[in-house]
Amino acid sequence: MSIFVCALIVSLIFIPQLLKNISANIPPSRSPTQVLTTYCNALKGKDYQTAWDQLSSDIQKKNTESAFAASSSVITNCTVKNVNDKSGFGTLTIKTANNSTDQVFGFGGDGDYRYTMIIENGEWKINAACEFLPQFNGLVLHQIDSQQISGMIQGLQSLP
Repeated sequence: MSIFVCALIVSLIFIPQLLKNISANIPPSRSPTQVLTTYCNALKGKDYQTAWDQLSSDIQKKNTESAFAASSSVITNCTVKNVNDKSGFGTLTIKTANNSTDQVFGFGGDGDYRYTMIIENGEWKINAACEFLPQFNGLVLHQIDSQQISGMIQGLQSLP
């Protein structure tokens, strides 16, 4: 009986940690390329729920899906330009209606945007974006994180 109790106690202590270690070493089921492709296709198809689902919980906690949809509605095309699946960085080329200067995640108009991704609950998620400005030879001049994205979406909601 004491061996059984001892084994039970040991398993209650070590099995959760073992499972945590195993799950931490299982790669995400989808690559950053697949996530960014899903995101782009959803934006092009005006499927904002699917695009929203690609965002990290940090971004989602600070925004609403409807605000995200409203700010993304000016996007007319999105193309995955290049992605590093190991680092979680990717560049998307985004086109907006009439090269709109409405803020889409904080910057307007057509251009290349670099997305930073994180692994969250075993899945790659979009966590930040920045704009490449060609007039500065592609220098990343404007970088935003999830908190800034939230502020910009909230600002869009206050527009008439």
